[in-house]
Amino acid sequence: MSPPTKIPPLTSKTLPISLIKGVIGPAILYVPHGFSTAGYLFTLPMLFLTVCLFLWSSRALLSSWEDEYDLQSKSLNGRTSERSLLVSSADSDDDKLDADLEGSVGTRFPSEAGDDLEPEEWTIVKPTFTSLVKTTFNNSTSTLIDLMIFCQQSGITLTYYIFISKNLSVCFGVDDNIVIFVLMLVQLPLSCIESIALLSKTNLIANGLIGYGLVGIVIYAFVKEDKEGLEAFGGIRDKWYLFIGMSVLLFEGLITLVIPLRNATPKEIEHTFYGVLQTVVVALAIFYVFFSMLCWYSFGNSVGIVLTANLPVNAWSRSVQVCYSIAVGFTFPLQNFPAMEIVKNIADDSRTGGVKRTVVGCVVVGFMALVGEAIKDDLDHLVSLVGALFGIPLAFIVPSLMRNQRGEEGWKRKVNWAVVCCGFVVMVAATVATVVSWSVKE
Repeated sequence: MSPPTKIPPLTSKTLPISLIKGVIGPAILYVPHGFSTAGYLFTLPMLFLTVCLFLWSSRALLSSWEDEYDLQSKSLNGRTSERSLLVSSADSDDDKLDADLEGSVGTRFPSEAGDDLEPEEWTIVKPTFTSLVKTTFNNSTSTLIDLMIFCQQSGITLTYYIFISKNLSVCFGVDDNIVIFVLMLVQLPLSCIESIALLSKTNLIANGLIGYGLVGIVIYAFVKEDKEGLEAFGGIRDKWYLFIGMSVLLFEGLITLVIPLRNATPKEIEHTFYGVLQTVVVALAIFYVFFSMLCWYSFGNSVGIVLTANLPVNAWSRSVQVCYSIAVGFTFPLQNFPAMEIVKNIADDSRTGGVKRTVVGCVVVGFMALVGEAIKDDLDHLVSLVGALFGIPLAFIVPSLMRNQRGEEGWKRKVNWAVVCCGFVVMVAATVATVVSWSVKE
């Protein structure tokens, strides 16, 4: 999944398509391996639980969005609030101003800005995930959440290094380290781009290439003659704990995607948003199960964490491997963008001499390449660790905690606390199990 660029107004037809585009990404190729190493008696209930928790967390996040939006509406009418996001309608079409206000928190009234505008000439900048965090929690908690976002996005880009290196090394027989080094050289200039809108075209190309790769893999899994069959299936396998983080990482884009898409939903169809979200998430979960069981049935227990490595050696399979590698390479700077912005903002806030974003981008991309070379044979553990340690708190704990912090009452408040506690326990257990098994493996 790639972080959203500036999203145009949605329609009833483009809303589900945007959700599907945002959630499906390279991580889907890891799932068949997860099924084979965890067993269907664990993966199926775990995926069901993940879907339920994501839908609940999305509801909590949307409720917080509605509260903040209502607060800003009242603020616009009463012109009194400590945390409204107001801007002159004359300026609201300015792209630079939109970018500056993204995630900002503060109050700007006509009298303060020196403008002589009537109240009806002021509009609301809709809340973002970042602004919700800042208006709900204190500075320390907000910084901690920023750090988790940075670590999650950096971890995802790290998986891309390993995925592409393994994919192309199988395809062309090139050494893994050479592929990682070349990828780093390619990503250095791309990660220095300061406007995420400039990456929208490469994102569209990546979506098309991923679609081509998935269709090709499904067709080959169907027509493959020497299928392993049902004998490959197992109930519970010894690496079941690795699927916990993996199942969360499958939907990691959902939470950060919900708010931008809600902001882009016009009033005429806003009442259908959560229903469409539910339908898309459940449909995608069913597709994940179908895709994973089909590949497991076809390739057996030898299905790799880099699924494209199981394809036959011919021109067609090479086209799939190359297209998927290009798609992941195009997605890399989009995933890295939030991490770059966070580091840049921290550097600027601490007055460390105005660290340039270009320098920050190069350092992070280079460091991820070094780490990728060191752990290139442990992609399954890396995916599990990123999902468990960073994905679970961002997807489950933060939205429910945010909702209760904003005054949720009744049984929903109790459920939110249950989700927070469950998320914390699962995060700790899955992280410890992954780290321990990783150290034993080494």
